[in-house]
Parts: sequence; structure tokens; C-alpha cells
Amino acid sequence: NSFGLICNIEHRILAKKQVLEETRIISDLKTKFVVQKDKTQFRLFFPQELNFYLENAGFRNINHFDGFNFRNNDELKSFRIVTVSYK
Repeated sequence: NSFGLICNIEHRILAKKQVLEETRIISDLKTKFVVQKDKTQFRLFFPQELNFYLENAGFRNINHFDGFNFRNNDELKSFRIVTVSYK
């Protein structure tokens, strides 16, 4: 608000491509004029896939956490997986 802008962010999963697509639209609050619009695609990795790559690279003791809160459970709810292992 202090800059007179609003940013709308939309996320959608493109399952066939295994990507998360983020669309950001920055608009002027008064005129509703779009100042900037961009799309970014993030490659999604799943725990089993990360295990495969890390084990093939010689890493051991692989742990996946639910984001940066470092909860280690079987049900990952965050869109961000933090993986810790050692070689």
C-alpha cells in the first residue's frame, strides 16, 4: 500500500511437466494498470526421486523435512522440502 501497488500471486501445478507455475501480477492500486506480469516455473522433486539421485551420488542418511520448520514426518505438507544427508 505504501508504494501504491498490489501484487497478486497465483500458483498452479502442471502435473504432466511436474512443475509449479507461479504467476505474479503487480498493479497500480488506483488505476488498476498492470505494472509487471511474469511467470516462473519451478521443477518439482518428490522425496523418492531425491533419494534416488542422492543415493546414486553416494549420499547416506537422507532425511526430508517439511520446509524450514524441520519437522520430520511421513506426510510432507509444505511446498518446500528441505533435504539433509551426508557423504
